[in-house]
Amino acid sequence: MSEEYKGYLIVLATGKGGMREIKAKGKGSVVKALRGLYTSVKEAQGAIDKHVTNREEKANGKAKSTS
Repeated sequence: MSEEYKGYLIVLATGKGGMREIKAKGKGSVVKALRGLYTSVKEAQGAIDKHVTNREEKANGKAKSTS
């Protein structure tokens, strides 16, 4: 079973006892921030939301200064 969410696929991880993982829709790989296992679809969606928000902020010049 897989679910599409904001350009990513949330799929059942093979052999991981019901855990979910995020896959790239189509070709390519998932960014490091989204790699790993998630206990639920909602948890995976939250990680995607956080990543998309951070990416949009950086694109708009709103990233926090590290200096």
